[in-house]
Amino acid sequence: MSELLARLKDVLRDRYTVEREAGRGGMATVFLARDRKLGREVAIKVLSPGLMTAVASERFLREIRITAQLQHPNILPLLDSGEAGGLLYSVMPFVDGESLRERLLIERLPVAEALVLGREIAEALDYAHRRGIIHRDVKPENILLSNGHAIVADFGIARAIGLASGNSLTARGLPIGTAAYMSPEQAQGDGGGDPRSDVYSAGCVLYEMLTGRMAFGGVNLREVLSKQASGQPTPITELRPEVPPAVVGIVSHALAKRPADRYATAGDLADDLRTALGEPARLSTSVSGTAHPEGMPALASAAPGTWWGAALLAAAAAVVLALGATRVYSGRQAAMASAAAVEPASVAVLPLVTRDTSAEASYLSEGLSEEITGRLEQVAGLTVISPASALMLGGREHGVRRIADTLGVRHVLEGTLERAGVHVLARVQLTDARRGAVVWQRAYRLAPGELLQLQDVIAREVAGVLLSAARSTSMPAAPVRTARPAAYDAYLKGAYWLARRSPEGLRLALTAFQEAVDLDPGYPQALAGLASAHTYAVIYGYRSDADPYTELVQALRLADQAVERDSLAAEAYRARADARSIAFAAEDSVRADLLRARRLKPNSADIRMAYAWALFRAGRSDSALVQARRALALDPLAPGVRHSLVALAIGARRYDVALREVRPGAPDAAIDPVSTVLEAYAQLLSGQAARCAERDLGPWVALRAMCLHQVGKVAAGAALADSLAGELEAEHYTFLHQYADLAAYHAWRGDAGEAVRWLERAVAHSPMLHRWQLESGLFDKVRSRPDFRAGLERARAQARDRLRARHAAIGG
Repeated sequence: MSELLARLKDVLRDRYTVEREAGRGGMATVFLARDRKLGREVAIKVLSPGLMTAVASERFLREIRITAQLQHPNILPLLDSGEAGGLLYSVMPFVDGESLRERLLIERLPVAEALVLGREIAEALDYAHRRGIIHRDVKPENILLSNGHAIVADFGIARAIGLASGNSLTARGLPIGTAAYMSPEQAQGDGGGDPRSDVYSAGCVLYEMLTGRMAFGGVNLREVLSKQASGQPTPITELRPEVPPAVVGIVSHALAKRPADRYATAGDLADDLRTALGEPARLSTSVSGTAHPEGMPALASAAPGTWWGAALLAAAAAVVLALGATRVYSGRQAAMASAAAVEPASVAVLPLVTRDTSAEASYLSEGLSEEITGRLEQVAGLTVISPASALMLGGREHGVRRIADTLGVRHVLEGTLERAGVHVLARVQLTDARRGAVVWQRAYRLAPGELLQLQDVIAREVAGVLLSAARSTSMPAAPVRTARPAAYDAYLKGAYWLARRSPEGLRLALTAFQEAVDLDPGYPQALAGLASAHTYAVIYGYRSDADPYTELVQALRLADQAVERDSLAAEAYRARADARSIAFAAEDSVRADLLRARRLKPNSADIRMAYAWALFRAGRSDSALVQARRALALDPLAPGVRHSLVALAIGARRYDVALREVRPGAPDAAIDPVSTVLEAYAQLLSGQAARCAERDLGPWVALRAMCLHQVGKVAAGAALADSLAGELEAEHYTFLHQYADLAAYHAWRGDAGEAVRWLERAVAHSPMLHRWQLESGLFDKVRSRPDFRAGLERARAQARDRLRARHAAIGG
């Protein structure tokens, strides 16, 4: 534990539980913490010791309090600030999402997305400028992304430091702000208090979002400052010819060297971006007619003249504008509701009820419910909780209000499904759980072929009710589907069984999806479903009647076909990303597929969790955990999502997170077998081996052997491991990953040779080596040994060679 972390834990112990360092910059260090009183997660920013010597604390805190008055949906609010134990700190909400910098490390943004984010950034700046607050440090690191919206952070921090130090930092050659995003006048130490300086910085950010390059990068500070003073960035059209000329002109206008040649206000920049997007003009841009000089901010609450106050006068516009206002805080910051005009639209989809208890009726009702959810997940600005979480509540006897409260939503969609001869009768209703009122209901009598369109009709109407009629028209086009009812029926059956993730469920899913593809070879969702079923068969290692390498090649080919058939099918990209992630494909291609899938279905828990794993494989564990938590928020009671979060936390060595998340209920509540095993891993790795040694871990024999070994029962552990080895030598296994589990046992003992031998045995059967196991502390005793490192790479090379051989044999 660092000295600064220890100090902060001590001085704030009565108010916050400080967990760990989350990031470090030139001016401050950020820590993740939990507010003891309110129970919410927060980020605490502590001024670096070097700066504290130059800053007058009273002036700093006074300036921070001024900026705390800002309330805007695209500005990260300040919750608290103070001085404790000689530390100056500020407290902000913890935002589930990634920074714009993290996103730009992966890709340049789609043009439309860059313009939307640029417009939101400009609107946030304009709101602050009209209250006399200049940011002074606009850069990708200070822009957070959550649910497709931009949140500008650190408002006023640079200003507070500058004023509290008497600008001595600038005088000593340390200008506030990051050089690559500073205006020429700010880089020279003057003009940082002019709103047009922030406009220039926003232009730099917009340029980078569009091109993937810094406008004014350089190898050293001198080169960067020289370019800022007199250089010009590479023309956008050279780097990205498809950017419209009007957009190029907007960026050039913002990046003018002379302040007088730039946009006069950030609001003007936002207006031009809005025009480029084809959006309607703002209803109002003024605050009582005049801007306040810096240092004299307007502290009054929002008046009707503010942009969101005016928007409230138009109901349709109000809903659209407010969607971004509260969603970004993931429901944790209810106390900040005053910062938003309208709460976010949210709905839980319950499985449709049928009186028929047959398996056929179950897969029809549950599959159709999941299809409705899938369509709603495509609607930006709408939080959707899937039937999987609703099912975990144990039925409707809890009541709509309790279901909504438990899942963190306002609306609940429920209904019934019955067969009447060849027809299907569906009755669906949307309830506002808070008011206890049905706000929409429909009844449908459908011929067999009409069932194919039912989810689109329901999703569109529900989205229209929740987001206003004007917004519902922007719902993405329906995906390409089959025209054959029998193929659709088989697809629903496959989706039903795939969700079970059990050995029998995967077998039945493969059969059903194959039937759907046989009936309609061009059916994208069925192709993607079949690809996913083959991939999951490899991941879980259940099947003894199929070669995992062959299954993985089949999954890759099927996923490619699904993408070719429908380039707008999120499931197809997700299926291909899953297969590629274990087929040794370039991680860039995996992330590209997942980002595409996320854009098509921004509210899918499964897609977001897959993206979290991609970040984990890239070595970005903290960002991965943020995304995994966001996935869990989208499907809070789905066991598979929680399992993934816990496994990822173990791989990231956040055993505290794993132990906290594995039991969402009471500490002594019963949990499922997979959760039991994951909890045992976390106990073993966090120094609680005595607890896991007492547990019945079923077929996870190697794990129990490790627990016994750790508590000193070495002989008992070795006997279990030897018994498992004998079974595996005879090709008798419960699941294929028992080979890799035995490798982990020997690594835990410190035997690198045996660990490598069993890893090579593992890849002889399957290409699947669980990355979270390899990255966790299980292999620490052998990780740095050259013979183990060489052996691990040899095992991976053997797996790659086998996969290439199967691919060639199948005719790829």
